[in-house]
Order: sequence, then C-alpha cells, then structure tokens
Amino acid sequence: MSYSENFKKAMENIGDVVKDISELNVRTFGGSLVFQVQDGQELDWNSILKNAKNSGIVTLKLSTDIKIDGDADLFIADDATTKHQEAHQAALAAGKESRAAIIKFIKDIVEKIT
Repeated sequence: MSYSENFKKAMENIGDVVKDISELNVRTFGGSLVFQVQDGQELDWNSILKNAKNSGIVTLKLSTDIKIDGDADLFIADDATTKHQEAHQAALAAGKESRAAIIKFIKDIVEKIT
C-alpha cells in the first residue's frame, strides 16, 4: 500500500480515533473474583466483569468520565478506600498519558503531510 493509500485509510478511521480520545472513562471496582482458567485459555475480562457485577460480587467504587472540553462526572462510593483511590488515580494518569501520545502521533502525521 502506498503512503497516500495508507494516509487515506488512516483518515477514514480518524473519526473513530477522535471519538475514542475525546472522552476518558475510568471505572474502579472492588470485591472478589474467583474463577478457573484452562491451560491456554485467554481471559475475557469484559465477560468476567459483567457477570461479577450482575451477581454483586464486585461493586463500583470510583468512576470518572472526562470529556475533551473539560466537563467531568465523578462518582466515589461511600466505602471507597485509599487503595481504591490510588489505583483509580494511577489508571486516570495512564489514560491521560495514552491520549496525549495518540494526539501527538496524529499531530506529527498531519505536520508531515502539510
């Protein structure tokens, strides 16, 4: 594939990227999970977490939604611990860093073609 074809394909997907990086969502859960995994089996965390939430085994402790314009929705459960808050803050920092790297990557590509 030529550079222009690669760029065209990238631009077609830019809407998905912009949507994805325009909002940062971090959820921190607490509780206990016990499950068996067969050798070579990959973990399906979405399914495991969905089942655990539905059965009440894990509960939401903290939630943060930050939109690109700076609006934010925060939730902190009454029983959230310092450990939950520290893990949540670390996940937020990682998410912000990841989005900054994606934005820089896109900026660098745009600068190269202009």
